[in-house]
Amino acid sequence: MSIFRPFMEWAEQQGLTFSWTYYLWVYVWLEQSQFRDRLNNDLLISLMGAAAARWAILDRGLDCGIVLGCDKTMNLVAGWKCHTVHVGREVELIELDESPSLPPGRFGFFTVANFELGVFPGWQAIPK
Repeated sequence: MSIFRPFMEWAEQQGLTFSWTYYLWVYVWLEQSQFRDRLNNDLLISLMGAAAARWAILDRGLDCGIVLGCDKTMNLVAGWKCHTVHVGREVELIELDESPSLPPGRFGFFTVANFELGVFPGWQAIPK
């Protein structure tokens, strides 16, 4: 309860909905909390992966994937919807030598129309 209740109060103040972005907002809150000293890159990537997986489960649009970026790492995380009956949803870590650009806030995203990353269309801010 030492984490849950303060986070829920903060989320209500921020007007957050618990969409696919839930795990990203948990990270933003943790950065401002008494737990900030416990944050590390592994947790960041794990929460980005959880958000990408949640998008792949919840999204009903035509896009095939989502790519998440964070201004604290050059790595990107991609989440992909199922595209055959033999392959489930996939989450992929994309390690870059340099990031295409920084997201507009702590996190940013863009969706991918097919199952290939070919073009960087620019970052969108994560929705509340």
